[in-house]
This record gives sequence, C-alpha cells and structure tokens, in this order.
Amino acid sequence: MRLFLLLSFIFAALSIPAVGGEGAGSTDFLEDIRPILAGKCFPCHGPDKAKRKGKLRLDTSAGIFSRGSSGSAVVAPGKAGESLLIEKIESTDEEEIMPPKDSGLELAPAEVSILRAWVNSGAEWKGHWAYRNPVRPSLPQVKDAAWIRNPVDAFVLARLERAKLRPAPAAG
Repeated sequence: MRLFLLLSFIFAALSIPAVGGEGAGSTDFLEDIRPILAGKCFPCHGPDKAKRKGKLRLDTSAGIFSRGSSGSAVVAPGKAGESLLIEKIESTDEEEIMPPKDSGLELAPAEVSILRAWVNSGAEWKGHWAYRNPVRPSLPQVKDAAWIRNPVDAFVLARLERAKLRPAPAAG
C-alpha cells in the first residue's frame, strides 16, 4: 500500500507544471517554441544540410538571431514587427508564406501567436537541458508552510494552492 501511495505521489508530482522562475503564461523556448520549430520549420531549416533551404538554420541560436539576405533580423528580440520569421509566417502572399503551401506543413493560428509572443517577450534561447548546468529553483511561497516537511512539498503545495485544493490528511 505504501509503495502504491509513493508511486502515485511521484507520478502526480511529475505531472505538475514547474513553479518558480517562469511566470504564469510565459512562453518557454524548450516547452513551447522548439517543438513548433522542430515540427514545422526544421524540415527545411534544420540540421539536415541536404534538405536545408535558403542557407537558414532555425535549430541554432546563431541561425535564429542571424540576418536574412535582405539584411533584416530573422528574429529581432522584443520586436516581432521587425522579425523576418514573424513576417514570413504571417504573410498572405503564396510566394512568401512559411512554411510554403507545397510543404504539407501549416502553422495553426495558436502556434503563430505563441511564436509572436516569444519574439515580443525577448526571444530567449535555451540550449537543450542536458547541456546546461542544473540550477536549484527557489522555493515557492505557500500559505500553509506548516504542512511542508521537505522542499518537494513546497512545490506540491504551491500547485495545489493554485488549483484551490488542499492536501489530503496524512495517512495513518
């Protein structure tokens, strides 16, 4: 029974979104942006040199923050209106729109909004988590600090409080 409860707790904790450094509703590069780019942009602008179009790589920070052939920034952090990426994905011109109609790929309006929000928020680039030094997050503020027995409890309780829930009473 205890093993079941422990495993249930672990799986529940893993499903709770991170609390801390990211503000609610913020756009995270690895969670929100990279999956869109990987699915819709990398087939033509990714790591495969043989398939790459326009000598543009969107899978590297050097590519994302480079200048296009026109001299304009591919991504101008904080300035979606000056970013070629946004210009191309929002274009209505069949010759300019990205991804091209004949690619079979299409960005949903929500994906376009997410990319625009990311650029406007400063276009933070994050490398893959495996190549970054781990950083201990600060503990979230909670209302019922007496319930906390270890640091993990603070994250669980913060998530419960955001959902307007209370922890179950301690088992027997």
